[in-house]
Amino acid sequence: LVGILSGYYGGWLERILMRFTDVVMSMPRLILAFAFVAMLGPGLVNGALALALTTWPAYARQARSEIQRLRHSDYLAAAELLGIRGGRLLIGHILPLCLPSAIVRLALDLAGII
Repeated sequence: LVGILSGYYGGWLERILMRFTDVVMSMPRLILAFAFVAMLGPGLVNGALALALTTWPAYARQARSEIQRLRHSDYLAAAELLGIRGGRLLIGHILPLCLPSAIVRLALDLAGII
């Protein structure tokens, strides 16, 4: 969501969201995951949630770059001419184009997450 919003709208929103992403990326993932587990308590679900909370910045950066590449495409210009705007454009047209690369990245990251 962070990458989608910053890539599509750009400007000051992009700068703020990407700086926050940079701050989170500057922290060691495993130590941050341990901190989340300590806050959430023991358990498999809490451990998985802690790992998910520490790996999102890479996916946000990837989504941002994908959306910046797609933002000025003819496909999206045609969708906007048809009157599709906002959330419907992001969820219905942009997100499906970004999912394949996110799935590939997830498959490659699973070894490191495990």
